[in-house]
Amino acid sequence: MNILTISTLYNKGGAAYIAKTLHSGLKEEGFNSKYLVGYGKRGLKENLIDKDFIFSRYIFPIIPHINLFFHKIIGKDLFSPLKKQLTKQIQSADVVICHTLHSYFINFDFLFKIFREEGKNKKIIMVAHDSWHYTGRCAFIYDCDIWKKGCEKCPNLNYYPSSLFSIAANERKNKINALSCIPNLIFVSPAQWICNDLKVVYPNHTIKVIRNAIETSPFENITRNYQIRNTIQICVSAVDLSQPGKIDLVLIESLLSSGVQIHFIGKNNPFKEHGNAIDHGYVSDREKYIDILTKVDCYLFSSSIDIYPTVLVDALCVGNFVFYTKSKGALEIMEAENSWLGKRIQNSLEIVDALSSGNFIDIIKNEDLREVKRNSALSFYNKTRMVEEYTKLFNN
Repeated sequence: MNILTISTLYNKGGAAYIAKTLHSGLKEEGFNSKYLVGYGKRGLKENLIDKDFIFSRYIFPIIPHINLFFHKIIGKDLFSPLKKQLTKQIQSADVVICHTLHSYFINFDFLFKIFREEGKNKKIIMVAHDSWHYTGRCAFIYDCDIWKKGCEKCPNLNYYPSSLFSIAANERKNKINALSCIPNLIFVSPAQWICNDLKVVYPNHTIKVIRNAIETSPFENITRNYQIRNTIQICVSAVDLSQPGKIDLVLIESLLSSGVQIHFIGKNNPFKEHGNAIDHGYVSDREKYIDILTKVDCYLFSSSIDIYPTVLVDALCVGNFVFYTKSKGALEIMEAENSWLGKRIQNSLEIVDALSSGNFIDIIKNEDLREVKRNSALSFYNKTRMVEEYTKLFNN
């Protein structure tokens, strides 16, 4: 069976990582899997050794930059890769899996028209890593529910991907109409709340929850020292630490000022110069990232925009105790299905109090308990489980 993955990126961000993990898992199961990439670093094509990754071809190489320019103004990607290449790849596939389609890669009207023309005998799977499929522009909606009213008079032009003017109401109508006309379309999301929103907009479509998974092999042979250090170490990570909503700036500033040492992984760290901040910068190497996590006791998750955060999965698979603020993404992992080692917090004082409590120290020192939880996470988030669930969709 021939599988085609389509996604804007291949090496940056959680959605790209999940897309790549699913792609590699399908190959290991014997599927002929190809991955069509929108663009690489700095919006350009890259030379890749892996022949299964195909960079989209454009009439001009700077088309993604032109899309970025116009999207910043009107909130719409105007141009697309060459139709011949795209059509050829779709024609040769039995199943097409679309991950992230926004962010300056392709005009969705153009792509969905090809799906309507070529997809009658194929399964098209839209993986909703965010809310883009039912909004007029936004991928992350925060607490906004104007999409339920058609995205009229959008008050949140700064929401990612941002724009100066809004045509969101018209774009939402076009997008929903175009998606609704694609034959054999299936929606998948790792988050139940995203699926619930999708069901409101697409009541006649198949919508499934498939939890994300990771490549667990790098985690299996790590060594942990769960004995308490003189100072408990906490880690915070994101691709871009300055992205609005990715970290709670007030909470983290308060923790640092309280004397808590925090390791930061990611670019544009706003606390880089703080005396209690240990800045690792952006870490793309998976083994190096995991190594940093093994050297801390706890992970702090305070993002208000993540849908099903891979960073939380990583922390659980390392055996970190997780402090998390209330958000849909955190609740989806920490409270929806499994009982992981963690504590929901509202402010920095709760963390400071926990760090000095006897019960918390006992948990940190309890190697057996943390290994049991770590192994449970490795089992649940193993990519084999995710691949099996997707394979069932192919065959049904």
